Amino acid sequence: MLFLQKRQTGFTLIELMLVVALIGIILAIAVPNFTEWYQRKKLEGIANDFAALIQNARIEAVRRNSSTFLITTRSNDSSWSLRAVTSTTCAEGSASCELSRITPALYPEYLLTSLSSDFAAGATEINPVDSLFKFSSGATAAQTVVFGFASYRLQVKVTSTGLTSICTPASTPTMPGYSTCS
Repeated sequence: MLFLQKRQTGFTLIELMLVVALIGIILAIAVPNFTEWYQRKKLEGIANDFAALIQNARIEAVRRNSSTFLITTRSNDSSWSLRAVTSTTCAEGSASCELSRITPALYPEYLLTSLSSDFAAGATEINPVDSLFKFSSGATAAQTVVFGFASYRLQVKVTSTGLTSICTPASTPTMPGYSTCS
């Protein structure tokens, strides 16, 4: 009587070790790139949130037919606040007069690296009739806010007509999808 030998199937230990090694190499390359991409996307998020805060303040000024204000405060890179309010005397966190705000609590690792002098000087009024921005010193030049993380920076520029644009400051690494500020 002949016994037929059954052939075994499966993977050898060497084949499994090669697959695990390849996965390790791919992850070693992909994870740092993913982390950097994620950090850049969060930086884009904070810049876009500030641009949205500005546009919402404009909309509220027209809707309410009364002035709204942008109040920016900055003690240092990690202690700052950007708020849209209905009154210059509005206390931070007051639900009755604060329309929206952005603080480091929402973006704990991200910095507000600079504010232009008119943003830093006081409240910026948004006129409901023409939607023009009246900067605290009466300046008509665009004002800027620069957000940063690690070596990356994004600058939000606001004109007296309320037009916002986002760009990469010239002295920092470029961010994909954003032109260098002029």
